[in-house]
Amino acid sequence: MAQHPSFPETLTSRLRLAPYTPDDAKHMFTLWNDDGVRRFIPGHRPASPESFAEKYANRERQCRELDAPHVMVMVFEREGGAFVGRVALVPVAWEGPEVEIAYAILPAFWGKGYTVEASEPLLDFGFAPRATGRGLELDRIIALANPENSASIRVMEKLRFRDLGTTDRWYDEELAYREMRGIDWLARHDGPHGVTA
Repeated sequence: MAQHPSFPETLTSRLRLAPYTPDDAKHMFTLWNDDGVRRFIPGHRPASPESFAEKYANRERQCRELDAPHVMVMVFEREGGAFVGRVALVPVAWEGPEVEIAYAILPAFWGKGYTVEASEPLLDFGFAPRATGRGLELDRIIALANPENSASIRVMEKLRFRDLGTTDRWYDEELAYREMRGIDWLARHDGPHGVTA
């Protein structure tokens, strides 16, 4: 199994992005129990920060067995340090081999452009060459969303993901389906989004 590089702590103009640590379980408990966040994300809500931490550890093991990346990045405001949400690169439906970008932001921070700002450095990391030690060198990253989740689809459009229509291949429901190819992302961007802290 290949060792996947770790996402480095990164600063953007307004945000601090940091790899998940066990101390962040309390933040994820808050995020996954927010009704606004969960409107378009079905499934089990963690009963406690500890139960989230246990589920995260299980997902980590699962991804190691799949030899798939599991990159969860916590998002905080630089000014004041408020927890905003998280962005992630994970195997689709926890099966792979496709990798998807996933994002969830607390409603208090909606409409500020934070999701795009946090996703850009993560996509840089997803597509950067492994030889740099700061990238996964993926060929393609997909994005999926409930077709009624217009805010999520707007994020995909602002990131310039290519529209592939809809699919029910994953998650047992018809979802908006987008892709970004590494060759296209790297051709559009001549440098990283944000600086490593």
